[in-house]
Amino acid sequence: MLGELLALVPYRAVEFLWLAIELLSVIGVWWVISRWLVIRLSPLGVGLASVVSLGWFPVVAELAVGQVMLVLLFLVCANLWAIQ
Repeated sequence: MLGELLALVPYRAVEFLWLAIELLSVIGVWWVISRWLVIRLSPLGVGLASVVSLGWFPVVAELAVGQVMLVLLFLVCANLWAIQ
């Protein structure tokens, strides 16, 4: 369904939109993990952890290729936090 919606938008716009979604997913993963482990990072801490994770090769490769794994990681982490 998401692919059908994105097919209606020009490719360059979808490319930018998907990168934004993936970057928000990285931020969301750090936020959920900090809440799940009861660390309670501040928004600055979440942002800093997200920027630091952009230096890790698997995250950079995922962003460069534009796969779905970061979004799925966010959804899995959020699901596990909700179950807990």
